[in-house]
Amino acid sequence: MIAVAFLPVLALEGQEGKLFRPLAYTKNFAMVVAAVLALTLDPALRLLLGARRRILAGAGGRVQRALKSLAGRPNSFARDHPITRSAHAVVRANSSLDSSLEDAE
Repeated sequence: MIAVAFLPVLALEGQEGKLFRPLAYTKNFAMVVAAVLALTLDPALRLLLGARRRILAGAGGRVQRALKSLAGRPNSFARDHPITRSAHAVVRANSSLDSSLEDAE
């Protein structure tokens, strides 16, 4: 998609074409190379260099367990009180809309 945006630059003529055409070619070439590497080299390197052990569900250090327990409290409250969660979402959306309208004026 990004490479398509530079295609009109290739149609430029005169001084503008001389100035921007090398940029468009270079950028499109870099995007093609990046796409090829992302589809070929990246998955292969992930298989070769990645960890081949299973990650256990209960594994983790003290910090990770503490963070999970802290995150679990608000999540369980939101799961158990869907009306409160919906009301909170409406209030936040309304306040952000109000602040964006005030900035526009």
